[in-house]
Amino acid sequence: TWLGHACFLVELPAPRDSKISQDIETPARGPRILFDPVFSNRCSPSQWIGPARYTPPPMPLKELPHVDLVILSHNHYDHTDIATLQHIYNTQPKGSVHFMCALGNQKWFESIGFDKQHVTELDWWDSRDATITLQTGASKSTLTVTCLPCQHFSGRSLWDRFHTLWASWAVEQRPYIWFGGDTGLRSVPRGRKQEDMPICPVFKQIGERFGGFDLAFIPIGAFSPRFALSPVHASPDDAVEMHLLVKSQRSIGMHWGCWVLSTEPFGQDPQRLKQACVDRGVDTGEFSTLYVGETLRQAGGTSGVPSEQTAEND
Repeated sequence: TWLGHACFLVELPAPRDSKISQDIETPARGPRILFDPVFSNRCSPSQWIGPARYTPPPMPLKELPHVDLVILSHNHYDHTDIATLQHIYNTQPKGSVHFMCALGNQKWFESIGFDKQHVTELDWWDSRDATITLQTGASKSTLTVTCLPCQHFSGRSLWDRFHTLWASWAVEQRPYIWFGGDTGLRSVPRGRKQEDMPICPVFKQIGERFGGFDLAFIPIGAFSPRFALSPVHASPDDAVEMHLLVKSQRSIGMHWGCWVLSTEPFGQDPQRLKQACVDRGVDTGEFSTLYVGETLRQAGGTSGVPSEQTAEND
């Protein structure tokens, strides 16, 4: 379910040994992963100034269901929100949710009241197994989470740029997932054509290492002016190239339609993505966008094998 900007709530299939619950209110479920949750109105150090939402979250934060794992791409305010993270940590039973971040961010979590045992930081290409005990009973589910490179930067002030790492992430449990985080593909200087510029090699490396993904979340917005933002934000053309390089079977565009962070016309990213797919010969059903609050239901498959998909508005 897309919760806006770069935030997705993903529920993986229930383990095969899950017992069918007798309580209709608590059916068997799989692990729930929340990527880059931000429910605040402004993506800024202050809720008094800074970019304000054009589209609200699809639900109040208090209605967010129980989540088992929160994964953060980097520490920019439109991806890491203190109020949202503290709400999740303080309202769920301690130890029932774990937070994963890139290298250098664990101390920040501790500074806002998180116990270090509930936070794991990883370097690029490092992996950890996460074993989750599900609320529906004694069933457990283990998934492998890998911190991966991307092309961006970090910082929450003028004095801490590049002090912590930024990342994309892979989750290995069917369906296999790649979360692109916040990333550019190439640097396009003023007056140069993007097709003449070299692209970051890590996306091809990711596709080769994992053999492809059943589902990918890839940024498509906040990319203009290109000479300034191309090194750190993907355009729809860049996003389609990433989709092909990581060998995704099905991709969803993100990082658009929430805050005005750049100069391209707001809200036209789905149309631009559709045209980019046509230009590269990619089926527009293979890489598309969701409405805020819309859920994509995808049958668990094996990476490299197309999966059955349906979408609905919740």
